[in-house]
Amino acid sequence: MLFSKLIICSVYKPEHLFYIIVKYEDNIMKPVPVDLICAHLRDGSISPIRIRVIDEDGQRQTYSIKEYRELSHQGARIMPDGVYVTNNTLIFECKIEVFGNSKTIRLYNTPPSLDWHYTH
Repeated sequence: MLFSKLIICSVYKPEHLFYIIVKYEDNIMKPVPVDLICAHLRDGSISPIRIRVIDEDGQRQTYSIKEYRELSHQGARIMPDGVYVTNNTLIFECKIEVFGNSKTIRLYNTPPSLDWHYTH
């Protein structure tokens, strides 16, 4: 069973967001605030375009999203990175390129909040 190795470590609850942080084989995934540029399409959907994060040195780094997959509106659950989401949470699994290597991240937003967070 997948959840047999998961241990709930803490609860992270900024304003409108609710995350359960879990520990899985000594890796803790904490959602990190991110700046997001996205397109709001005619059909009401959102298309993420670019993210900006602050690195370990305090410098802002910008990454273009090469491809994405929307995982929203599939009910309440714990994501593989340990983030608890509800049916209203907007979720995008995105591929970005970091120093020539492809990296998969997840973007999270729970309306009505305008704040976006990511895990990697």
